Amino acid sequence: MVKAQKKIIWKKDNVSVGELIFKENNETKIKQYIELKRKVILIVPIEKDSVYLIKEYRPLIGKTVWRLPAGTLRLDEKPIEGAKRELFEETGLIADKIKLVKSYDYMGWVKFPIFIFKAEGLKKKEKHLDFYEKINLIKVSKKEARKIALDKMVEPHHSFALLKCLE
Repeated sequence: MVKAQKKIIWKKDNVSVGELIFKENNETKIKQYIELKRKVILIVPIEKDSVYLIKEYRPLIGKTVWRLPAGTLRLDEKPIEGAKRELFEETGLIADKIKLVKSYDYMGWVKFPIFIFKAEGLKKKEKHLDFYEKINLIKVSKKEARKIALDKMVEPHHSFALLKCLE
């Protein structure tokens, strides 16, 4: 196993940018990374044989994408409370039953902690979007949701969460 030295280049609030410095056989290689300290929550709302997914315009990439209700936890907010809040804000859905399915650190060259929740027993109210959010809630069959996860979702952690909750 090759050991790496971690060096922080820039840090502000919940974001760090750094370098991993690898040394092997008198050769040094450097790889940049980003680490997000705030915890991410993903919620999979399921109703009998259907799943609620989101189609949202993402200005950073200039495209509308399939995804799950998701967001970051507020400071000192418990993951389950954040999951309930994000589900309601983005979809207008309130769940009678919400349970943690899995938590893990997502890691590529961007690292952030993720909590996956499954929400059931859904009731619909009015959603509360931020001014920049352009979100459409779409109900699809579980079969169609699997196909979307495998073929159409651009964020792998969203695909993983959806497939995990459909097991």
